Amino acid sequence: MKHRKLNIAQVTPYFYPACGGIENATFEVSKRLVKLGHRVTVYTSKSNFSDFNTLPNEEIIEGIVVKRFPEHFNIMGTWFPKISADEDVIHLQNYNIHPHTYLIAKYHNKKPVVVTFHGGFSQVSPYYPFTPTLYGVSKYFWQYLFGRRYLRKIDILIALNEWEKQDLIFKCAPEDRFRILPNGLGTESFEDCGSIKMDKPYIFNMCRISLVKSLDHIIKVLPSIPDVYYVVAGTDPSEGTPELERLRKLVKELNLEDRVFFVGTKTGAEKYRYISGALAVVISSEWEMLSITILEAMAQGRIVIASDNHGNQSIVKNRKNGFIYKYGDLEALKNLVIRALKLDPVMVKCASAAKKEMFEKYR
Repeated sequence: MKHRKLNIAQVTPYFYPACGGIENATFEVSKRLVKLGHRVTVYTSKSNFSDFNTLPNEEIIEGIVVKRFPEHFNIMGTWFPKISADEDVIHLQNYNIHPHTYLIAKYHNKKPVVVTFHGGFSQVSPYYPFTPTLYGVSKYFWQYLFGRRYLRKIDILIALNEWEKQDLIFKCAPEDRFRILPNGLGTESFEDCGSIKMDKPYIFNMCRISLVKSLDHIIKVLPSIPDVYYVVAGTDPSEGTPELERLRKLVKELNLEDRVFFVGTKTGAEKYRYISGALAVVISSEWEMLSITILEAMAQGRIVIASDNHGNQSIVKNRKNGFIYKYGDLEALKNLVIRALKLDPVMVKCASAAKKEMFEKYR
């Protein structure tokens, strides 16, 4: 098969114009497969992070055929993609309740099935923050009771880092079918696209606005750092809790309306202008498997400050290419932001080293 052009099915719960780590990775890989001459069809839902069942049934985006199917229950993401019979390979992005296990069962021993997990099995882990919502509880118990058995039906399992691989092996995944393949960076990640200018320095994050990202941690330390703004790019995927609404309320309570900005989804050159203009990029998440925002910030030569969860530490080496603090330690977080505000020479040196590392390892 490697000597002929393939028909490749990419299956992902959401796709462009939805923009998150999984969505962007699927888009970038698909574009490059098309350039190599393969036919790529993305099977996804008609929803994005902010609207339910509003996107067109079918369209072509940069040579990628996109087929969308209606969701039946928004909170469970239940949709039934009709995979074309002439697809050579089924590539599942993430490992969701549905339709992922349904497709693994359907095509096992019929077509090659590849899964890139993106941390999608992490709910069955003592390290993952348990989400007490209908979606969180359902996903946890589904994967705990049924998800494990499907791991052995997958032909190639792609982990983003060594920790995810070992975690999945512990959950009964076959070790001999693994590849470790972190999300990469296109050449545009290293280009100078200019930068956003504000009347004060700003720290930046780009992510889904959800509870697990702990964006409130930065907001809570801002009152003691008067000379900096906080800019967040992304949308609220409404995963059971209205997180953006909660954050706006906190901003108002702390009288920070003129210092905290939620600017919505940013893509392409505009995204890099926000990153490049930032004093530092701060990832305060309770959980990350592999943050593409960290990679992009390092590629742009920005100072990176990140919490000490497993995914962040797989990229950020403390005081070598960025700075790690203990998750939830707001005093440590505040002190690192203050150091960045003063352009600490060690931080500047780490940012330069990180840019070189990204070019050599993740490009």
